[in-house]
Amino acid sequence: MVLLLVVANFSNVLSLFGTGAILAGLLFIALGYAVGWALGGPGADTRLVLGLGTAQRNIAAALVVGGQSFSDPSVVVMVVVVAVVSLLILLPLSRVVARNS
Repeated sequence: MVLLLVVANFSNVLSLFGTGAILAGLLFIALGYAVGWALGGPGADTRLVLGLGTAQRNIAAALVVGGQSFSDPSVVVMVVVVAVVSLLILLPLSRVVARNS
């Protein structure tokens, strides 16, 4: 689904580069991780897991809300781009956390 949305809106995806949208997505992911880590309780393992879980957004729900609430396709494209960026960041981070635990 994500791949089809990227292919169908490829020109919109390319137009995001240079606008600061990717940086905004990265900051959103980092802020989510920081909030989850801060509220994760006293245990280090719990903080790491809650940070990862909070940074990982519900892509399906975001696509439904973005697709139904806005007629501009760039909203859905931004949701997909942030989802892809978060996967590229959080999957390696989760491997590092698993190795160090």
